[in-house]
Amino acid sequence: MGQELRSIVLTDAEFAFATGLYFDGRRGAPIKAGNIGAVHGPDKPNGQATVALKVPLVDGQASVTLGPRELVDIIVRFCKEKAVPLPRSGRKTVLRRDGNVVLEIELDWF
Repeated sequence: MGQELRSIVLTDAEFAFATGLYFDGRRGAPIKAGNIGAVHGPDKPNGQATVALKVPLVDGQASVTLGPRELVDIIVRFCKEKAVPLPRSGRKTVLRRDGNVVLEIELDWF
């Protein structure tokens, strides 16, 4: 079976920017782009990431954990903002490679 593997590679700065886009686009989200200090992770494929906040939230949280689905949604949101075409189908995995955050999309041809 033929397959295609696409990769979208973001630097840490681009991924932090993408995370800000994601939260700014969510109605009622307690986090705003300007309050994101850094995003750390994921440490393994489809792992979690942590958003370090510049100013803690009203409940005292200084960081927020993001799950694998949110990480995919963050990069998809970034791609929409930058008009980068992405396939709807395909297995999507977020991982770190060479110090960058990577969205891998695996497509089956037939």
